[in-house]
Amino acid sequence: TIPSSLFDLPRLQKMMFEFTAISGTLPESLCHSPSLVQLAGGHTRLSGTLPTCISRLSRCTGIDLQHTRVSGTLPDDLSSMASLNYLAFDYTLISGTLSESLYARPLLT
Repeated sequence: TIPSSLFDLPRLQKMMFEFTAISGTLPESLCHSPSLVQLAGGHTRLSGTLPTCISRLSRCTGIDLQHTRVSGTLPDDLSSMASLNYLAFDYTLISGTLSESLYARPLLT
């Protein structure tokens, strides 16, 4: 399980735990990480709902939650993440539609 206090670290930049046996949910405190630039939790046992405040991570360049049991809806304001250039939500339970403004970004993969 990811301790919610982990995201209180003011200089936390990368959270990378893909291909591990970690389980649990993504805590809402994730959104209190102003320095976070990369969240990589794909191919894990993560579950629960995607925090709706995830779009507050203004410096985040990439989010990889593929092959998890994370669910929920993509936030409407995901396009407000100006630095975002990588999203991987394949093989999850996340639903929703990406905004057209995200499709227009030349670096988004």
